[in-house]
Amino acid sequence: MQFDQLHDFADTPRKKLLWSALAVVAAFLLAAFYMVCSQQVQKAQMREAQWTVQRNAVTDCLDFMPKSTVGGCRQHLTAARGTDGGAVSAAMPVGFTYR
Repeated sequence: MQFDQLHDFADTPRKKLLWSALAVVAAFLLAAFYMVCSQQVQKAQMREAQWTVQRNAVTDCLDFMPKSTVGGCRQHLTAARGTDGGAVSAAMPVGFTYR
């Protein structure tokens, strides 16, 4: 009988350590999930702001340039920002030389 009590007493710190470790892992996972979600929300807000600015620029172009079209305004704005519209292209031409 005393052996059972001794066994339970010795086993209790192990269980507490296990539950503590699981709680720490869960807290880290929750913190990582929060960080990923907040970064995604921030990126979405930046994209929304960028689209709003582009939409306003096209609207201003249509309002203030006589006889302008949507396509003409977009070409005008793209030319003003650069050939690729200010964005980095995913496909870049690369030259390879075989020797």
